Amino acid sequence: MINLIAEIGGNHDGNINLAKDMIDAAAQNGANYVKFQSWREKDLRHGPWDEDDAPFLHYKNKRDFYKTSELLDEQHHELIDHCKKQNIKFLTTCFNRGRVDFLSKLGLDSIKIAGCDATSESMIKDLSQVFDRVIVSTGMASNEEITTLAKQLHKLETDFVLMHCVSIYPTPINKISLSKWILLKNLWMKTGRCAPICQREHYLGANLELATTR
Repeated sequence: MINLIAEIGGNHDGNINLAKDMIDAAAQNGANYVKFQSWREKDLRHGPWDEDDAPFLHYKNKRDFYKTSELLDEQHHELIDHCKKQNIKFLTTCFNRGRVDFLSKLGLDSIKIAGCDATSESMIKDLSQVFDRVIVSTGMASNEEITTLAKQLHKLETDFVLMHCVSIYPTPINKISLSKWILLKNLWMKTGRCAPICQREHYLGANLELATTR
């Protein structure tokens, strides 16, 4: 079975009506899920995003992006209700452990883990304990780290999906690294347990989706 996830992320720009329009468009085009991102700007520690005062896209800087595009608690509930009306499922990425408790109470069947947290054993353990399924991006993980990740998830006895992607935006066609699909396939064959593998795209076009679903 193939599930299509429409990535919205923070592209709603803090505009709840725009977020709803994006949900509508995803539902009308056959997506099964819409995916957002859940963080709190106040929890974001001082980092490179504070050192660079240059504009980031149409924001004052990167810190301004995180503040403007933050999905507030009440907006999570509002968008979940809208998804139900459109017969599409709400999915979001948990960006820190402080969000686990709140997100676990939203009635979601799955949770997404970002590529930057694919090696965070504590985050993965926390989410595996309160969600039926975890979906992990492998875009920032080495082959060795992916193998370790799979062993951890099997040990936790949680339902999981690994997303193959390359964390370059947009990804050039010669950097897509389809060989990693072979790694994932062989990894599951060795474990003796079938685990779904998902393709997440950061490149322009649809040729890869056609190739990997045949």
